[in-house]
Amino acid sequence: MSAETAPVLLAIETATDRCGVALMRGDRLLVAHTIGMPRSHAEWLTTMLDDALRYAHLAPGALDAVAVSMGPGSYTGLRIGVSAAKGLCFATGAALLGVPTLEAVALGVLPFARPGDTIAVALNSRREEVYLALFEASLSGLTPRLGPSALSLEDAVTAISEAPSPVVWVVGEGAGMLQRHGTARDAAMRFLPEVGPSPAGVAMAGLERFRQGATESLADFEPYYLKDFIPREKSGTAFDRLPPGRD
Repeated sequence: MSAETAPVLLAIETATDRCGVALMRGDRLLVAHTIGMPRSHAEWLTTMLDDALRYAHLAPGALDAVAVSMGPGSYTGLRIGVSAAKGLCFATGAALLGVPTLEAVALGVLPFARPGDTIAVALNSRREEVYLALFEASLSGLTPRLGPSALSLEDAVTAISEAPSPVVWVVGEGAGMLQRHGTARDAAMRFLPEVGPSPAGVAMAGLERFRQGATESLADFEPYYLKDFIPREKSGTAFDRLPPGRD
């Protein structure tokens, strides 16, 4: 396939505090940009999408597909990312691709794991909980061993400790909490909390889905929240929460 006919794919990653976009033409990564500014996805995402297309000298109409990290993760971040992806697809006619967030992270570790190793992806959920998924690495890809689950730290540690593989890679922002919590098999654990969701990972996973024809319905597609949203209760009245010195 020539560069002119290779599919152009835009990827969006907003499942955590990181906000990122990536652009691929076929197997070639053209642009990847991530910022780590919590609660700023709505402010920066549109600008980052415009910048990525401008840097690659492409118009939105050149997009063949838009891949979006679909969760689990931050409720607000997922809503922002999915809304942006659906808007782009509606405006350009590009195909919509939903990429499971934890799977995309695991794919980034796959080149470094040996066949038979377990890759455990842990992202922060609520306090003392993580979103966890386990995969077995092989030469042909990933085999799911535990689907995305919202678990307490204790239950997550148990699930990881019971993995039968000789080595377990524990990645994602929740890996640090699990490491501090302790496991029964420290000698075979490789904790990499700095490895997390990335737009490049979403782009690569999305490209494979595009080639398989695994597209989503614009009308029906929703983020995969895994858990119901429970808003935090705010103490006091609105006046109590005003900054000091304001009337």
